[in-house]
Amino acid sequence: VPEYPQLHYGDRVVMSGKAVAVRNFEPKDGEKDFNYRAYLAKDAIYYQMYFPQTAVINNGGGNIVLEKLFLLKDKMLGNITRVIPEPEAALAGGVTLGVKQSLGEELLQKFRETGLAHIVVLSGYNIAIVAGAIAAITMHLPFVWRIILPVVGIVFFAMMVGGGATVVRATIMALIVILARATGRNGDALRALVLAGGLMVIWSPMILLYDIGFQLSFTATLALIIFSPVLEKYFMFVSSRMFREIVVATVSTQIFVLPLLLYHIGSTSIIGIIANIFVLPLVPVAMLAVFLVGTLAWIPVLGSILAFIAYFVLAYIILAVELFASVPFASISQIGFSLWMLVIVYLIFG
Repeated sequence: VPEYPQLHYGDRVVMSGKAVAVRNFEPKDGEKDFNYRAYLAKDAIYYQMYFPQTAVINNGGGNIVLEKLFLLKDKMLGNITRVIPEPEAALAGGVTLGVKQSLGEELLQKFRETGLAHIVVLSGYNIAIVAGAIAAITMHLPFVWRIILPVVGIVFFAMMVGGGATVVRATIMALIVILARATGRNGDALRALVLAGGLMVIWSPMILLYDIGFQLSFTATLALIIFSPVLEKYFMFVSSRMFREIVVATVSTQIFVLPLLLYHIGSTSIIGIIANIFVLPLVPVAMLAVFLVGTLAWIPVLGSILAFIAYFVLAYIILAVELFASVPFASISQIGFSLWMLVIVYLIFG
């Protein structure tokens, strides 16, 4: 749609234009074909309308809870963009609020080449950070509130940021862990993952084949559960337990999702494992700093201090991405990887 009039959740809109059947994009040189029609069909979308005449009839027609959550999100994003310059502000919006702002194609390509594109948008890792933060804040409250507040907080956060496949999967798993705690049982991560994935496939069967985000999220989480324990014994020489866990988690997920990336995209980052080790530990810090900026930027001195801290962390992430992307042969593209090769490699992993 055109940039104006600006549309908001809850607006009733009338549009006039020509509806055309969805067509696949022409692949660029060296890129694999992407079945865009099937990707939209999984959400029952079959037609597109380009730049229709648009008019807002009335406002306030949506769910009141969603309306307030999106309003809060807009206010936080406004605070962030007011005190943090670009491109750090765009990264801040993606890391913390799941807002897809433009980083610029050149910088976004560098995130892809270094295997760090997953931090530009919200992933299950971000939801885990939010769940852990809420649990830490409520740990000294009475038992009932230690259950209710994390559930409400995680669900509201997932609704506010848009509820993509990775967010939904991580939210379901987090709620299962909270349910286990409430009933005095041990949470089994593998069962939680299979249950979450199963529920999502029952709700929308097409995501199993055509939602790459769901496939990568499920596979990466599976790697953390079953592959990390196998690899950890080979990294016992790393003395710091926290750093060892980061290294093992990074290596296991990068190895485990590699066949899927090669099959779908035909490219991979050679330097991705090292880049993730240098950047991922800073993501929770960036999320916390940006969240505080979004909520407290209006306070004169404190807002400026928080903005500087957030900018420093975000600038470090972007600088690291640019440095790693400048390494010769940081990524390899145009790799042929068939479905049979995908099956064989995962059978070997199994």
